[in-house]
Amino acid sequence: MTTFGSGDVTLTNAETGASILSKSRYLTTATPSPATNSVTEKFLGRRIYQFYPGDQGPDGVIGEPGALLRIDGFVQLTTDLATDAYTAFSFRGRVTDLCAALGQ
Repeated sequence: MTTFGSGDVTLTNAETGASILSKSRYLTTATPSPATNSVTEKFLGRRIYQFYPGDQGPDGVIGEPGALLRIDGFVQLTTDLATDAYTAFSFRGRVTDLCAALGQ
């Protein structure tokens, strides 16, 4: 299944009041795998990704406290449907650390 997603998200640091606007625009294709109880998704465009500790991310396993990244380009990720964890992640493009951009 292929879908188009879009949204304008304003992120604000509650402690400092610093804000940034992120405009997401992307095309996504999802391929489920009943054999592994997972889904592999491919994204092309700009999108925000939230990572939890233990997820596979752009630079390997994500540590504490997690990460909030915007990626502009192509992303392929696999999600374990039993745990909602990213078990595989690859990308080509540019990564922006949104927590760092907000001064956190």
